[in-house]
Amino acid sequence: MKRGGQLIYAGLLGAKPQKLVKFFERIEGVQKIRSGYNPAAWMKNRQLIETLSKPSSDTKDLSFPAKYPKSFLDKFLATLWKQNISYWRNSQYTVVQFLYTIMISCMFGTIAWIFGSKRENQQDIFNAMGSMYAAVLFLGDTNSSAVQPVASAKRFVSYRERAAGMYYALPFAFAQVSLFPNKL
Repeated sequence: MKRGGQLIYAGLLGAKPQKLVKFFERIEGVQKIRSGYNPAAWMKNRQLIETLSKPSSDTKDLSFPAKYPKSFLDKFLATLWKQNISYWRNSQYTVVQFLYTIMISCMFGTIAWIFGSKRENQQDIFNAMGSMYAAVLFLGDTNSSAVQPVASAKRFVSYRERAAGMYYALPFAFAQVSLFPNKL
């Protein structure tokens, strides 16, 4: 490791640190180790480290055209795919939501079975529309309350990935809403 905690070598050492010595000797400007010299003392040559840590005068600064290298659509599709995988990996949540939706749908279907087929007057239509509204509202409300623990766990992943510069908040938010619109 060098100053600041940056790792500069993480490979095998080998017998009498041969692999380590060969790795550093391949770097331009590094002197060969003297025979019988301690590799640890050879590596800590401060003057050489200072010299090699500064860029040469003919190098140019790195510059990038944008903060994020991919387009909005690419980031959206990547986060959408990631959301899809994470929901399918959480099989307990997915199965419970699936079975719960079927159970509630069957319950509302049997309640509205008789008056849902009546269309003789305006009140019959209002009854059918009201039962559909109640079913959709009930399923949406229960699904949105069940997804909160899953979404809160994903929030921390989003913070970590945004801090790493993978994407900004908008593609992640759209992917969350697009995959399961009734859950968020």
